[in-house]
Amino acid sequence: MNSQEFQGETLLALEEWLTTRGPLPPRELFKFLRQLAVQLSAQHEQGFLCGEVTAQNIVISSEGKLRLRQNSSSAGAMVALMDEMCPPELRDLGPSSIPRELAAAAQVLASAGVRSDPRRIDVYQLGVLAVRVVTGGSVEDYLLRPRVSAKVPSQLRPVVDQAIGISPSHRFANCEQFLLELDAAKSPAMAVAPVRETPSRGVSISSDTDRIKLEKEKAQKRAG
Repeated sequence: MNSQEFQGETLLALEEWLTTRGPLPPRELFKFLRQLAVQLSAQHEQGFLCGEVTAQNIVISSEGKLRLRQNSSSAGAMVALMDEMCPPELRDLGPSSIPRELAAAAQVLASAGVRSDPRRIDVYQLGVLAVRVVTGGSVEDYLLRPRVSAKVPSQLRPVVDQAIGISPSHRFANCEQFLLELDAAKSPAMAVAPVRETPSRGVSISSDTDRIKLEKEKAQKRAG
């Protein structure tokens, strides 16, 4: 068991915790997201990007307290944006790694033609992580399969959807906005609504336009 001590608490890597106990209970998602968003906001206030909002980079205590591992905040420190944790706008146009320092990251993004606040990277990763810890699936599964998205409490789905918005302009600008919407969406019940739609079959995401269309169709179904 890969655990560590911090201020008298035994902390276990979230990835190992999930492997041992299975997906996070949906009713716990609000507390999970809020703890991480507050910590990310604090990092941003200090002028640094996390860029690694992953189960491998988070530890959890026996009381369910989450803690992001300490990342290097030294001048010139870089973060690699890998696989699903790399926001869509950076997969083709942007660099594969960017500085942790927010000001330097903004310059790198601008030079790559990406007009986006780098804090949105952490917001996107937080949304991806939310999908993974509750559903056990990928963002693509969440977008295409109603029975997967139904595992996320209905009150929180709009928050998660906006966190993983395909375009930066559709995403929360920062963790403060994320927290405001998260708190507004909180419900005592946090019910997981049943889904009656037929899951899509054989659908592939071939372009950003297709994914945006899928997200809009899902939103319309929920509104109806």
